[in-house]
Amino acid sequence: MKRASAMLAIALCIGFVLNSVVASEPPPLRNNPFSRPPAAAVVEPASAGTAARPIPPIFDLRATMVGSRRQLANVGGRILEAGESVSGYTLLAVYEDRAVFSRGENKVTIYVKSGSDDDDE
Repeated sequence: MKRASAMLAIALCIGFVLNSVVASEPPPLRNNPFSRPPAAAVVEPASAGTAARPIPPIFDLRATMVGSRRQLANVGGRILEAGESVSGYTLLAVYEDRAVFSRGENKVTIYVKSGSDDDDE
């Protein structure tokens, strides 16, 4: 009888410990803390008196490479150098985190899209 009582007490203690471990798990995260906010393009108007206005990204700037001789931009899987065009926009300059395009008299700065923007769909 004592042995059965001891076994029951041990089983209850193990159950209590396991329950407290499971109950102490943190709630799941609502957002990925490592993802960047969505990239936005900025149009620089031709006239200096008008403020720049944000517009949605024109295309997918996936990566840039800035070297001493060449600056390249990966736009939707296509590699461009300064002076080349895509969708009517001419690549003017490439920086580590962005590329500057022009269309007519407007300049558009597009920032590199991070790999985590897809939210693991």
